Amino acid sequence: FKDELTDAVKEALRRRDHSLLGAFVQSLLAYPDGARRGEVVTHPYTGELIASGPPIEEHILPKEQKLLEVLEGELGESRKCLVCLEHTGTRDLIPDLVERMEQRGLRPFVLRSNTVSTEKREAWVKAKVQSSNYDIMIANPNLIKTGLDLIEFPTIIFFQTGYSIFTLRQASRRSWRIGQTTPVRVYYLSYAETMQAIALSLIATKLETALAIEGDLSDRGLTALAEGSTGMLIEMARTLLGEQESQSASDAWKNYKRKEITTDSFIGDDLPEVETTTTT
Repeated sequence: FKDELTDAVKEALRRRDHSLLGAFVQSLLAYPDGARRGEVVTHPYTGELIASGPPIEEHILPKEQKLLEVLEGELGESRKCLVCLEHTGTRDLIPDLVERMEQRGLRPFVLRSNTVSTEKREAWVKAKVQSSNYDIMIANPNLIKTGLDLIEFPTIIFFQTGYSIFTLRQASRRSWRIGQTTPVRVYYLSYAETMQAIALSLIATKLETALAIEGDLSDRGLTALAEGSTGMLIEMARTLLGEQESQSASDAWKNYKRKEITTDSFIGDDLPEVETTTTT
């Protein structure tokens, strides 16, 4: 599927046709997680079939299995979990994830855009948690990126990250708020050697760049700089087409976390030294 799509995009670019780049990136991000449904790419103007990925009959996919393992480990330590994913609309993955979790005896609940109004969202989440009937919240990161303190969920797991630096940065800090007394853990899941790994690598590189100018720009100004003039979508496409190189996701995130730890150390030099381990 990737080879077919890459060849088609290269041919289109030779004709100065950039209309396939969006579908190119989105389909390659989506197919690994939606493999049971398959993926079809058609030309946005002509309707011509460009490439198709066949449905794969697997009850549980590798990333889903990894998610369940992480959830069971965290819940075994009495840590409630927040699971974030991007595909909650036309490629909705939430029903599949809920089914897999419930089959393992886990207790998830789902926050959608139409579940509750924005101003009542935090109170609704607290009521769900306090009912003791649920251990896991599933939501699109766009619904929680601002205005919510989710200290009840010290573990955040990004089943999908998308490629918005601003959204990822904000959503990943929902638990690390004033009043949090438990160490916060954030997991990012992706398939190796896919567009997902390329996106994670580029995100880490952008976040590392953002740290260099922290405090000099507003959030939106910082976002504009971090995402670059060409945009993440174009950079991901260029990387997969071989027009630019990217680090491995593991190396990129290790470099970012090292720089983040160094940056945080300037905030309070009188803080006691702690040993920090970053696992990617």
